[in-house]
Amino acid sequence: MMHARPAVLLLLALALLSLAGCGQSSVTFNNTLAALEKKVEGPTKELKRNFDEYWLTRKFDGAKAEKDYDAVVAVIDQVIAEAKAVKPPDVKLAREFQDAFVTFYTEQKAVVTGEVRQALDALKDAATPEAEKEGKLRALEAGMATKAMMSTVKLRSVQQRYAAANEMQISVAQ
Repeated sequence: MMHARPAVLLLLALALLSLAGCGQSSVTFNNTLAALEKKVEGPTKELKRNFDEYWLTRKFDGAKAEKDYDAVVAVIDQVIAEAKAVKPPDVKLAREFQDAFVTFYTEQKAVVTGEVRQALDALKDAATPEAEKEGKLRALEAGMATKAMMSTVKLRSVQQRYAAANEMQISVAQ
């Protein structure tokens, strides 16, 4: 599942905007959303390590993975709530950018509570043969990678329009 690194794709969602002749309110708004995005990085990296360990060693610590899963779900819920609570500035496309940000994390939560949950359950099932687990994980990986890519493209498209409308330049974080 982690070959496509959906957790990393989740982290790549929000490109950083650099300052270039833009108003302070649009910069502050962007920085607020970027700070929210940063909250997701640590927990998703921890969850990803569980899957990396499985692919490398075929060992899986179900209790740790569950704890990390719960942390990811909680932080995504927190980010969504905080993003909704932010008052967008009175600049072009700010509300649309905020809505796209919230939609992105809502979609990511659906992936986490759907496909990632299924992957955890598959790995915890001691009765399932390894080959069957791997097949299920690879199928889930393909679906997650596609969903992550589509969500990211939608968010970046809105973000680019927001930046252009407010005379900001986008620097894509790799």
